Amino acid sequence: MQVADRWHLLKNMGDAVKKFLERKRQQLRREEIACAEKSKHEQINPDNENPLLTEHSIATERTSKLCEIKQLYALGTPIRAIAGIVKMSRNTVRKYIHLDEPPSKNGPRSEILKFANYFKERIKECPGIEVIQLWKEIKQLGYGGSRSVVYQFLRNHTRTRNKTNRSYIPRQSWSAAKVSLLVYKCESDLSSSEQALLNILKEKSSDINIAIDLVQEFKAIMEKKQGDKLRGWIDKSMECSINELKAFAKGLLTDFTAVKNAFSTQWSNGQVEGQINKLKTVKRQMYGRASFNLLRKRMILGITDPQI
Repeated sequence: MQVADRWHLLKNMGDAVKKFLERKRQQLRREEIACAEKSKHEQINPDNENPLLTEHSIATERTSKLCEIKQLYALGTPIRAIAGIVKMSRNTVRKYIHLDEPPSKNGPRSEILKFANYFKERIKECPGIEVIQLWKEIKQLGYGGSRSVVYQFLRNHTRTRNKTNRSYIPRQSWSAAKVSLLVYKCESDLSSSEQALLNILKEKSSDINIAIDLVQEFKAIMEKKQGDKLRGWIDKSMECSINELKAFAKGLLTDFTAVKNAFSTQWSNGQVEGQINKLKTVKRQMYGRASFNLLRKRMILGITDPQI
């Protein structure tokens, strides 16, 4: 009877999932960059009523962000992820977590209020003017703040964007290798931050949701020795939209009997794999320093310490 190695089956599926997640991570990143570039080049919309932010509206906005930060933190969302969602630095997020109301704000925000009337006149003269052009003009008039403050101040001018389904994933906040390990874990074994990360990814991509379900099902079939369900899992994987898992499932069919035995019986080739690993370890300790005869004696006598 041939029995496939269960460890290598899990390892091969993990490699397939990792390749898929890396491809998906790059795709999501490209979409984020494209969305950011699109919003950056959006023109001013002159049809908005009360377009300019006032000091009161700025304070209200910062209060709402404080509430949002506290809610996300209470749900166990990592500080890095919160910073990406609210578009603030991690240091500011850490400070806001422990405050009951936002601190007073002076500086570029107050300075830009001096140019409110200028903005109104220029927008009236040139309805399609871009924010970056206005920033360049007020710099020549003595404004010393950054461009991002001007964008924030004039954001109500920009054309409305659909933000209802936005699930922000900060750059480098997750890696394919890390998430490929998380998908093997039971939900009860995940920390709050790990669960929050998986939830964000599930919302962002239906394919990631499908991959997680397939991995969990494959693991359950193996642990419960339900070899009769293996063929159904293979058929389901062959019909999914994830090419990497399709290839893995197709590979199982090439030696289906041995794989099914691994899912149905208690037999394992772990002892054989252990002896092979031992042989390779001893051999690598002796490269260029000893002969085959010594290797043979060390294996027979069980001597693995290179100092003996």
